[in-house]
Amino acid sequence: YYGIGILSRFPISETRRVMLPLPEGAKEQRALLLAGIELPGGKGFTFVSTHLDHSSSAVRTVQVKALNRALAGIKSPVVVAGDFNAKPDSPEIAVGMRNVQTACTNDFTIPSSKPSSKIDYIFFAPAGRWRKTDAATPGVTLSDHLPLWAELELLF
Repeated sequence: YYGIGILSRFPISETRRVMLPLPEGAKEQRALLLAGIELPGGKGFTFVSTHLDHSSSAVRTVQVKALNRALAGIKSPVVVAGDFNAKPDSPEIAVGMRNVQTACTNDFTIPSSKPSSKIDYIFFAPAGRWRKTDAATPGVTLSDHLPLWAELELLF
C-alpha cells in the first residue's frame, strides 16, 4: 500500500524485498527493496530503497537495526536511500546509520512548500569505494517532500 520502487538506467540483475520488523507502536508494515545494479564492464552495486515508520524513534531504531543486518550480508558496494522519517540528530540516524556515509545535502526536505525539517537521506558504503562528486536538493514540489539528488562515482 505504501510501495517503494527503484528505477535504473542500468540493468537490474536481481531484486529482493525484506520486510522490516513491526514492533509495538508501529503504524504500518514497512520494507526494504534491494536491487542489484549491473554497470558496464561487469561491475555492479546494490541499491536499497526504504520508507521507515513515522510513529516513533523507538520503532525506527528497531527498523534501522534490521536494515543494518540486511546490509551486513551484502558483499557489493551499497547505496541506501529513502524517507527515514527521522531528523539527523535522532538516534536512528546519528547512531543507527553511523557505519555509512551520507551522500545528500543537509538541506531540509519537508514540507516541500516551505521546508523546515530533514527526514530524507542518501547513504553509501563502504566509504573507500565511492566518491561523492555532487549533491543537491532540487526545489521540485510535486510531492510533500523535496527530492534528493546525489552524484556518486564507484571506484574500482
